[in-house]
Amino acid sequence: MTEKNKEMCHNIADYYGEKHQMLKAIEEMAELTQAIIKYIENPCEWDAFCGELADVNIMVEQLNYLVTKWVEPRMYNGISDVDHRIGLKLKRLMKRIDMEVKYYE
Repeated sequence: MTEKNKEMCHNIADYYGEKHQMLKAIEEMAELTQAIIKYIENPCEWDAFCGELADVNIMVEQLNYLVTKWVEPRMYNGISDVDHRIGLKLKRLMKRIDMEVKYYE
């Protein structure tokens, strides 16, 4: 996401506030779920899928921004709490993939 788009997301989040945008994020994620199912069943639904994915990305950017406003972000070696957790989850997934690859070799 471009810096200009991030700035617009932050302005929108500030305007509507955390509760409204959290509820909006739930709505957009539900719409993305439906768009994924439709796309799997019919690849002609690509545009709808991309549109809903864009909406969810906008909401995730707003939530990430709002999280830093709710609490002082905890840092782990200079990395925010959310980014730290992303790293942990990705490492766990990569270990799982490594184990599956070794199992099938």
